Amino acid sequence: MADVFLSYVHEDAVGAHAIERALQGFGAEVWTDRKVAPGEDWAEQIEKRLADSDVIMLLITPSYLGSRVPLGATGDGLCLGPLVRQGGRSRPNSSEGRGIA
Repeated sequence: MADVFLSYVHEDAVGAHAIERALQGFGAEVWTDRKVAPGEDWAEQIEKRLADSDVIMLLITPSYLGSRVPLGATGDGLCLGPLVRQGGRSRPNSSEGRGIA
């Protein structure tokens, strides 16, 4: 099954972990920022995992929408809208998405 990048805010960790376990039960390999090891560059790991993932899942809740969650290094913060696969890399399409700064 697909590699899944799961984005959530830590206020929603209980729900995110339940989704993670459910996806793993179907054979998915799920990656969250909890897997960034101490000393690793957080933003670099996020970029790498976004590029390598088959599926990008956002757990969108009121907490998520109220946060400043960066989705990739777009410089625009979170971009809600189509994600476009460009040259093997997933990038938010900021020209079509709704940016939240």
